[in-house]
Order: sequence, then C-alpha cells, then structure tokens
Amino acid sequence: MNLKPFTHFFSNTLFYCVIFLFTMQLHGCGSIPDNSKMSIAMAIENKGDTVLDKIVERERLEHPDKSGVIMLSDGLDAFVARASLAIAAEKSLDIQYYLFHDDTIGGLMVDQILKAADRGVKVRILLDDFDLGGKDKNLLILNSHANIQVRLFNPFNRDFSRTGQLATRLGDVTRRMHNKMFIADNSMVILGGRNIGDEYFDIDPSRAFSDLDVLLTGKVVSEASKGFDLYWNSEVVYPIDLLANDDFNEQDLAKGREVLFSLTKEQSTSAYAQALMSSDLAIKIKADNLSFTWLDASIYYDHPIKVRRARDEREYQLITALEPYFKTLNQELFIITPYFVPGEEGTLFLTDLAKQGINVTILTNSLASNDVLAVHSGYSRYRKQLLKAGVSLHEMKPKINVITGKGSSNKSAFGSSKTSLHTKSFVLDKKYIFIGSLNLDPRSTYENTEVGTILTSPDIGEGMISIIRKSLQSSTFEVQLNNDDIIWVEKRQDEVVIHNKEPYTSWWQRLSVKLLQCLPIESQL
Repeated sequence: MNLKPFTHFFSNTLFYCVIFLFTMQLHGCGSIPDNSKMSIAMAIENKGDTVLDKIVERERLEHPDKSGVIMLSDGLDAFVARASLAIAAEKSLDIQYYLFHDDTIGGLMVDQILKAADRGVKVRILLDDFDLGGKDKNLLILNSHANIQVRLFNPFNRDFSRTGQLATRLGDVTRRMHNKMFIADNSMVILGGRNIGDEYFDIDPSRAFSDLDVLLTGKVVSEASKGFDLYWNSEVVYPIDLLANDDFNEQDLAKGREVLFSLTKEQSTSAYAQALMSSDLAIKIKADNLSFTWLDASIYYDHPIKVRRARDEREYQLITALEPYFKTLNQELFIITPYFVPGEEGTLFLTDLAKQGINVTILTNSLASNDVLAVHSGYSRYRKQLLKAGVSLHEMKPKINVITGKGSSNKSAFGSSKTSLHTKSFVLDKKYIFIGSLNLDPRSTYENTEVGTILTSPDIGEGMISIIRKSLQSSTFEVQLNNDDIIWVEKRQDEVVIHNKEPYTSWWQRLSVKLLQCLPIESQL
C-alpha cells in the first residue's frame, strides 16, 4: 500500500496547524499601553446638599445608621429609576456595567447622561470591554465631553483580533467585570442584575429577562462609591483614549447628539418616555416623596485584582465575604439564579445542608428558558444528586417574571437573547437577602468580578419568599425523581402534566446539552 499520499496529507496538516497556532500566538503577544500614569479620581463627597439628599433628608435623620431600599422588579420602574437619578443629579454620576448596548434603552440612557454632563455633572463611566468590539469611536466621542470620562476594564489589545485573543489569552481576557451599579451624587445607588439594554427593561417582550434591582440610599451608598473608586483606579482599568486608535472630531459629537435627538423624538410617545413623565416612581421623585424601607444593608464586591490572581486566592473573592451568613444558616435557604452550576464542591455543600434538615430550594432556568445551553449542560449533571439529598428544584417556564408573576425562542450553545430568568438573589432564614450580579456558577465565583448587597430584614425576606412561592406553581416546573428518573411536574389551572424529558424543548437542544457535557468547560461556565 502506498502511504505517501497519507504522509503528505498529515505533514501538510501539521504544517498548517503550526502556522495557525503561531499566528494566534502573535495575536496575543502585543502589549496594551502603559496605564501607570493614569490619573486617580475619587467619588465626590456627599455633603447632604443635593436634590437627591433632600428627598430622603427627613427619613435619613430618623434612621442615621440605616439604609433605605426600594425594590425594582418591574423593568419599566428600573428604567425610570436610572433615568430619574440622571435627571436629578447635580454633582456626579458613577456608572459601572458589564454590558451597555447600542439600542433604544442604551440610547435613552446616553441621552440623559449627556444632558447631565451639559449641566456640569461629573460623569465617570466604567465598562467591561468584552462586548465593546467596534465601539471605540462612540466611546471616544462620549469621552470628549469635558465632564465625561470613560474607562474600560481588562481591555483587549486593539491591534489584534479579539477572537484570536480569546484563544491565546484564555484565562486573562476571559475574566470579566460583571458588576452593575448606577450611583448619583454619592447619595443613591441602583445595583442588581440588569445591564443596560432593551432585553433587561421589558422593551421587547419576546426578548425579556425577569430581573431584580434595588435602589438604595443612606449609609450603604458610601460603601458602593468606595467600591467604584477601587475599580476606577485599578491597574486593570484603562482610559478609552489610551486604548483607541479611532479618529474623531467635534462634528462627530454633534452628529451623535443629532442621532440621540432623533431617538428621543421617536420614543416620545413610548411607554418609557411616558413613564419617565407620569409613572408613580417618577412622580414621587419629582415631588420629593419617595418612601424607602429602612434597614441594615451592606455592599460586597470582588476586588478588581481578582482577575489577575489565582482562583484559590480567596481573599479577593466576594464569596468569601458572604461565608459568615451561610455559617449561621439554620432553617431555610432559597436561591434564585439564572445560571446554576454548583460543581462538586457546591453540590456537596447544598446536599449537606439538606441532610441537616435545612430547607433548600433552588429556582433556576429550565432548558426551555435558559439562554445558554452550555450552562444548562453544567447544571443538569448535578440535578439527580441534589434531588436525592432532598434539595427542592424548580425550573422556570419561559415567558414568566417570577418576581412579578407577569408574562413577558432562539438560543445558541453559548447564549442569545430570549425570555429568561435573570434575577440573582438568595434569601437565608427569611432574614438576609442578597441581591446583585452574582450567579452561582464557577465563572462568577472564581473568574469574573461581581457586586451585591445584603439586606437584613425579616419582613422583606418573608414577603419575598411568600410572593415567589405563590408564583412557583404557575411559573415553574417542579423537578422530581420517579424511580431514579427525573420528571418535570407542570401544574396548570385545571390539570397536572408530567414530563419525562426537558419540557418544551427539541431533540436537538437536548442532544446539544449531552454533547456539551463531554467538553472540559465547566470551570468557564
């Protein structure tokens, strides 16, 4: 048998593989600019003299050591809250997001940010660089305003392909800033699970996320500003004008304003514009009549340098700061997380709790509602073990907001917009409530940075659990074991339907999950 054609083929294949890997390596070899001379800036001191301060002045004096909270479960209210803070701001806006989309909501928010800057408000915008490919010019234009500064977290090298860097800088540029905060005048802060984009604020019901934010004021805001400053001045953050190579001029800013003017005019009759004028929340803000619930609250966040440190250096990790709350747990743990990949360590922790008699309930996405198949592949391998230990599992049906109970598919292996649970919260003993950006998966725990707040309130904890439990029957599938097989129990108004396979999914989706389980990707989920 003549083996020459085969050896020729394999030698050529090897040659091209070497060339490909060498090229990919070159894509990751270039260095990004030196940021060691980056200016240091801190949050503007809160002297209690702004409009936002005066709104809560009386209540704050009555609760000097407490923080005020308003829950924002409705997408419309969440938009109005952010826009209203931008409108009311007199001194500063500090804005930190993982995603800031170039869509309707993004445009409306930029419009309010520019108007605030025009009034003399100092604006600092800190964005993760993961989704900013091709957007440098717009960021430079925004940064050119005298009162606006834009910085990027853990940036990609602008001289090489982002795709190439994802391969050659795996474990570096794949570690991202997932934090989400909006701080006005160092007086009020909004944080939670929402990025800035249409799907997070219910503007398109077919692509909605069920999500939760909180509006906070009082003592806790200084903690949020301290965290923002830590990130803003971090060695892993770079000013946009130090990175970008795009050319722009003053006319570009004028053109950008024209686009925003057209957008706001086009949206003048939309539900969002109307809500900004007439919603209950907007009216209360304008009338200085916001009513907060006052309680103990704390802000927790990963150290930004976490993305430059080993995964076992726990002193930089948010999860370490939360451990004391879990150590005092003795009755009930209720977890709401869109992306749930407990891993062996997390599964052991949760099953041990259940065996101790602690009621553990987990609400996460079903395969039908999950927008990331890879994450579902990581979660589903642990379902049976959790169920056998007595953990209660509920998987969300598509098109339901589990917090409000209101209704609101297309997906890929690694994510796409669709109706999906996006709330990140857990309640411990109906007393401690975490709300933030933290998913319970390896990526949030060890790879990315996150932020959240712990509220101490038996009333809110009890109320939140009560509302969610009432909606579980209509909004979720209860996952159970039947003779060692997993079944999904769907309770409808007049009947109970038992599903023996992932409800409302195709054979291709289920096969994709099985295939993804064969890949060594759990640490990146």
